[in-house]
Amino acid sequence: MQYRFWISGALFLWAACFARPSFAQAPRESSDFMDRVWWGGGFALGFSAVNQVTSIQLGVSPMAGYKITNGFSVGPRVSVLASYFSSRFGVVRSNKIAPTYAGGVFARQKLFRDIFAHTEYELENRAYVTPDGSQLLVSRNTNHNYYIGAGYNAGGAEFLILYNLNQGRYFDVSPYVFRFGFTRNF
Repeated sequence: MQYRFWISGALFLWAACFARPSFAQAPRESSDFMDRVWWGGGFALGFSAVNQVTSIQLGVSPMAGYKITNGFSVGPRVSVLASYFSSRFGVVRSNKIAPTYAGGVFARQKLFRDIFAHTEYELENRAYVTPDGSQLLVSRNTNHNYYIGAGYNAGGAEFLILYNLNQGRYFDVSPYVFRFGFTRNF
């Protein structure tokens, strides 16, 4: 449990190091709140088949940011991922629909014109299924995810590569996360 405190502190310090305004950045001309707000998000679509369980996933992840300086911004991000699980046990078919919810906060620092550093804390309530006899059982885990990485944003479209510093013990998945999305006014 104590390692989470250290991970949180390290992420905060990493973000704070990038928060200072760069001499290459021009001062903000407007202090209007809406001029400093940007928004965006992404969509998720996934298909998989593992251990005779097929899943189809569809999700959305809106986010909004506030520009503290020209290059540094912070904000919230939420996501909802609806998963449809299906499996056949002989002649019996078992189907389950289980949503995964997540919410968190992020910090971003523009490093170059189109490249930025990204750090994020996310509290996730993940749904997963396990076969049990002739049915699928839905279980849930609450995960504290700490992401650090970089992204590319040009023309409103963005791509991020993130690494989860606190990859869950319950899932045999990669700690790397790839996100595609869009932004407005970033």
